[in-house]
Amino acid sequence: DPAALAAACAPGSPALRVDAVALQALARQGWTARGLRHGVRSVRQVAFDGTTARLLVRDVLAPYEVLDARGAVLDRRPARPERAFEVVLVRTGAGYRLQQVSRP
Repeated sequence: DPAALAAACAPGSPALRVDAVALQALARQGWTARGLRHGVRSVRQVAFDGTTARLLVRDVLAPYEVLDARGAVLDRRPARPERAFEVVLVRTGAGYRLQQVSRP
């Protein structure tokens, strides 16, 4: 959902650009993901300066299916084990929004 993505990310952010490209590629082919869910295991603040927060987030990914436009299963993806990411949030007029996600 492009609107949900835009609401979660800071305008013009690297996170928004990367995820929008991926979302558009899926939409062009008519593909969707069923069951795709992140499970946050831990969050630790690394730095905060009043406008930018750097977090170390550990999460898992549930198994999911990739569906075509008719709802037929194209692929089944296994669960992803726990991984760490550095997440950068920035303060915007609408509150804190996602700026960037990277591997530490």
